[in-house]
Amino acid sequence: MKKIRNFAVLFALFGLCSIASADLGINIHGFSIHSDKYDINTGKKLENFNYGAGINYLFYKNGRNSLGLEAGIFRNSKDDAAEYGGLSYRFRIVSGFALGVGITAFNSSAVNDGKFAVAPLPLMTFRHNAFAFNVLYAPRLHNISRTALYTFYFTYYFR
Repeated sequence: MKKIRNFAVLFALFGLCSIASADLGINIHGFSIHSDKYDINTGKKLENFNYGAGINYLFYKNGRNSLGLEAGIFRNSKDDAAEYGGLSYRFRIVSGFALGVGITAFNSSAVNDGKFAVAPLPLMTFRHNAFAFNVLYAPRLHNISRTALYTFYFTYYFR
């Protein structure tokens, strides 16, 4: 757990130290929808309110393409702290609406039996000025995640 926390802190420091002409924002995590309502192993109800915060740094924007780094911490579906960090690519389909994928490293008791994991996760973003609404999909993967979920979070970009 300490390794991924250090990983997330490095992403955050990188973003803060290299603002240049890119967009720096804060992620506010909040809500998830699970394919199963209960944990398969324990029978305990999965939490849908997954509050947390992170940093979002779009370091490359060219035409319809953007690349970004994200890192943060949130309350996972088993009511434990979870950390993440990753690189994302987004392609703007129409004004304000983008689809993409993130290569995400995470450490969560709800995923991969609590061991460090890396996975490509599809995402969708709707952005208007400094505000973005993001939806990330994590599919059910036999040995990694026993339930699929959609997670929703906001990003506020500083100007």
